[in-house]
Amino acid sequence: DIASAELVDTVLMSLKQGFSYMTKHLKGCYIPFPPLLQKKHRDEEYQCLLTISGKSRTARLADNAMLLAALVEYTDTTNDKTYVYWILELAEYIQGSFVEAGGDPQYQNLEPNSFVHSVQQPLYVKRGIPVSNQGDDFPESEAAFALLRLVHVFRKRSISVGEHDHHETTPKLVQWHRIAHLSVEQTITNHKQKQSQQFVNNSGERQQLMPDPWLMQAIAQLSLLTEKQHEEEADEEEDFQLTSEMVQYAVQSIHTISLFQVQDINTEIVSRGGLKTLKQSSASVMAMLANGLCPLHRLLATGISHKGRDDSLSTYLDIMVLATLYLLPLQIQPETSMFLPHDATRAIGGWRYSTIQEESSSTTRDSDASLADISTLHTINAANAIACTQEILKQESKIVIQ
Repeated sequence: DIASAELVDTVLMSLKQGFSYMTKHLKGCYIPFPPLLQKKHRDEEYQCLLTISGKSRTARLADNAMLLAALVEYTDTTNDKTYVYWILELAEYIQGSFVEAGGDPQYQNLEPNSFVHSVQQPLYVKRGIPVSNQGDDFPESEAAFALLRLVHVFRKRSISVGEHDHHETTPKLVQWHRIAHLSVEQTITNHKQKQSQQFVNNSGERQQLMPDPWLMQAIAQLSLLTEKQHEEEADEEEDFQLTSEMVQYAVQSIHTISLFQVQDINTEIVSRGGLKTLKQSSASVMAMLANGLCPLHRLLATGISHKGRDDSLSTYLDIMVLATLYLLPLQIQPETSMFLPHDATRAIGGWRYSTIQEESSSTTRDSDASLADISTLHTINAANAIACTQEILKQESKIVIQ
């Protein structure tokens, strides 16, 4: 209808304005780890998103991966190939940040099959300088997800990687698929090691690590790519298919989140569906986890996870429904925003972090405290998780939440 069409136009305009802003911050970056077999390109620049502070220029893996994922999603949704050049440049830069096992000997002190998280880009130095692998929660899995999403969309849309040579496309997509697969495997291995080092609580149980939402999304993309390979009887990426360890991680993540989630029917309604251990910040983390769980439905529903526990699908559905029922009342509506003391219209549609109003740590002014309780990223995670639950319930022929 007309209203829907106007909304779509508004959203697309907003996206284009956002991409226009971000592409202004894409600058030439020297990749930190050029492949040994491509020495002639060792000083080649690729475009990457830079954080610039004074004379310091830093490329953060998480920023570039999320921009890549957003551009790929836009291209898939609209079939508009305006941003293909930027997509390819970002993918090349992310590939150049990958440290592969058995690669250049001078990088053997770094963890193999992983990405460098932060790279300084000096103005007059012909190489990026790795400076940190700290500061972001899930950069490895964000990068893997973005590359896998790129591979899937470019294949589905038959988008060429080479400007003139279509024969360049398949090898390059295989390369990105391979890197992402190795990264997912290594991230799961790292998670297992961290889990084994977790402390044992008073009940004699080992404390569970919270699952990685972007790793779950990456596994779902690998599952989809494996499914497509089987349909097309392709064998060129035989080693990059979904593994039992990946399925096991996905299934375990579902049951771990179920343990953290408040599901007791005797619990007060405002807390049910949130997380037991995080109190006020529960909504933000629950939205992020539900968003990560979202694409796993296909993996569970198609029986790929048959080696996991039989109740995984029902547990998954319980988590998503309870998370939705928990998040919905936290959205700021016109009737609740009227009580905010300053510029209330900016808050409408956003999601609070909690059922309890938290005060701002930087100021005691009521206006700042009221608006500090929402954020754009939290709102995106919450909205996407709720929309995803709606779609899943339709597929499962359940009652749709109004």
